[in-house]
Amino acid sequence: MDLKTRELLGYRRALELVQAFAQCPMGRDEIGAMTPTADLATLRQRLALIEECGRFIDQGGKAGVGRVEDPRPLAQRLRDQDVLEPGELLALTQSLKAGCEIRQALSKPQWPLLSQFAQPFPDCGQLTSEIERAIDPSGEIRDSAHPQLGKARRQQVRMRDDAQSHLGKFFSGAQKESLIAEPFVTSRGNRFVIPVRVERQKEIPGIVHGASSSGATVFLEPLSAVELNNQYLYHQERERELIRQVLARLSAEAREQLPAVEELIDGIGRADALFAVCRYARRYRCVTPDFDDQNRLELRDARHPLLIESLGFERVVPTSLHLTERRSGIVISGPNTGGKTVALKTLGLLSLLAQSGIPVPASRAALPVFRDVLADIGDHQSISEQLSTFSAHVLRIRAMLDSLEEAERSQESEQAGLPTLILLDELGTGTDPVHGAALGVAIVEFLLQRRTFLAATTHHQALKVLASTNPGLINASVELDDRTHAPTYHLRLGLSGASSGLEIARQLGLSEQLVERARGLLSETDRQAESYLEHLRRESESLRRSRLKLEQRRQALRKEESRLREEHQQVEEKQAKQFEKALGEWSKDFKRLSERYLNSFKDRFEAVRVRQEVKRRQSALQEAFRQRFKDEHRRAPGEAATGGAQAVEPGAWVEHAAFKKRGKVVSTKPGEVIVDFQGKRMNCRPDQVSPVSPPQKEPRRLPRNVSLNAVEEADPELNLVGSSVEDALQRADKFLDRAFLGALREVRLIHGHGKGKLRRALSELLEGHPHVSSYKGEGGSTRVMLRE
Repeated sequence: MDLKTRELLGYRRALELVQAFAQCPMGRDEIGAMTPTADLATLRQRLALIEECGRFIDQGGKAGVGRVEDPRPLAQRLRDQDVLEPGELLALTQSLKAGCEIRQALSKPQWPLLSQFAQPFPDCGQLTSEIERAIDPSGEIRDSAHPQLGKARRQQVRMRDDAQSHLGKFFSGAQKESLIAEPFVTSRGNRFVIPVRVERQKEIPGIVHGASSSGATVFLEPLSAVELNNQYLYHQERERELIRQVLARLSAEAREQLPAVEELIDGIGRADALFAVCRYARRYRCVTPDFDDQNRLELRDARHPLLIESLGFERVVPTSLHLTERRSGIVISGPNTGGKTVALKTLGLLSLLAQSGIPVPASRAALPVFRDVLADIGDHQSISEQLSTFSAHVLRIRAMLDSLEEAERSQESEQAGLPTLILLDELGTGTDPVHGAALGVAIVEFLLQRRTFLAATTHHQALKVLASTNPGLINASVELDDRTHAPTYHLRLGLSGASSGLEIARQLGLSEQLVERARGLLSETDRQAESYLEHLRRESESLRRSRLKLEQRRQALRKEESRLREEHQQVEEKQAKQFEKALGEWSKDFKRLSERYLNSFKDRFEAVRVRQEVKRRQSALQEAFRQRFKDEHRRAPGEAATGGAQAVEPGAWVEHAAFKKRGKVVSTKPGEVIVDFQGKRMNCRPDQVSPVSPPQKEPRRLPRNVSLNAVEEADPELNLVGSSVEDALQRADKFLDRAFLGALREVRLIHGHGKGKLRRALSELLEGHPHVSSYKGEGGSTRVMLRE
């Protein structure tokens, strides 16, 4: 991608906005190294990873790597064979632990892309543990870090105490008068000394290690304490030597794992950059761009990120535009300070950010993958290089055209078939208007013949006319407010805009006399063109407002439709509840009548079999009723369940289509039939009932003094775990009787494993039982086959 274009569009400043969301220096450097790419597979992979990272954060995942100090200088010192200090080793450990925590957090099955992203992170847990075993959190080397370190420290403490105790004797002995009024033991050069009056120092043989600021006191090491101090210094130096050995060993171990350490540090940077992009996307209300295979460019409600940073999201006027491969150019006209250049920069910068794998601030973004983005924006005049504004523009455009021709020559490149985005600001400016307009038309026509997407701003009428007549171009304009003549910054597609230079001059305070004089110098054609453009602009604004009103009405209708649908749903739910209630009452009546009928059976076993069959069929009927009820509610109003409504007369017997319940018609009127269902009257639609034959008489009942109770339904399984042998045998015998009367063919006795006493007792019972055909032990239970 062209470096000059990135500079003109503020690409580096946009990356700095993203860098502000990074938590560590490695992440900021990772973002700073981002560059646009034309590799579609890489872009889609980056953006998919960012989307999954957003979902990870939404579901409570840790939204960052934490505040991690930069461990790269420490890694470089290890590479330079340096020995790290305890605090430096601990800082390196904290970074390694942060990397391991990131890998653990991201490596979950529900995050396949994040798991793949974190998979290369090496495991440095062993090195971390080794350092933490040797160094405590305060930075002190532990006694256990070296076999002799604890002993050296104890010896050092002992010799220190001995030296201080020996010097303390001078405070109460014969030399007490030689000391200062408030004697104390202190140290000079790591040797313990006592303060002595300067005039009496000869009374205590020893070595002077310094004097007080006044010179009245010297700090003396008595000769009798020299050896004790020597021993103390020896053990102190011994401790330092052992600590140096520990640090050298830990540094060497870290150096051996340096490739893994550096890879983990790089992984922390990549993870921090990933989370930073996610946080940036949320803060700037970004969307993931779609890269269109059909070379379609659509930006909806796009905002320039640098303007969002300076003005706030709500104060930035959004820009929307739509280009296709056939209509790939847009000519933007309108007054100065109206937002033409901002629209150009927004398009260019968002394209660069999208091809860097960064979401863009818009409600919708579909973009081609551009081979390159080339821009000529701003005033490039140079006094030192003797370049005028026009010359600088021409040289910049020539460089852009050379780049296009070079791309056309390199057809073997993988990016040869990709389009280029061209951004031209104030095309044809800086020279004679006639010549500038002619040159601008020629450049636009030339670029349209190449594989380019083009956006240009202009004040030249010739370019506006070209955009209105060339099928590859579309006009757009930025306008002033009708009342205040202030810029609105809205981009209107399909209509060119007037430059409104005279109105802007008036607004900026130029005298009315000069403005009117300038207007009088305009030709009749120019005035007519300005008037016509103003008329078109007003008509366009009127149409826009009409579309807005229609959209508002459409939204209102959608809300009304949603409300009616919700009411309809509530009615259906109410009917469904009424249906379930009626079905439940029918089930109770059905069960009562069936029990009355079954009680008339003389064969008790046959009654049990029929009862089971009745239950099965009752359940099937209930499900059929529910399905029929659903089908009835799916039919169009007025459509009968049997294919068409049939006329019924009072006194006729009918069947309800949904409930499958028969009743007698009491009366009829248009659109309604009143039916008596076993004493309960119901208002029905004619299409809900159909004629049936009258019911037959009930079968003869048993005499009043004769009754036959139905056999209780038997359970096919008996749990005897925890029962005593005697109680279990009694329960098993009764259970087998009920099962035999219930016509069961197979039952199961659960006795558990235990010591086997209960299982053996049950086997003896089953062996001679009259109802048992065979039995078989199966682990903690016994399967029993009954006789017919």
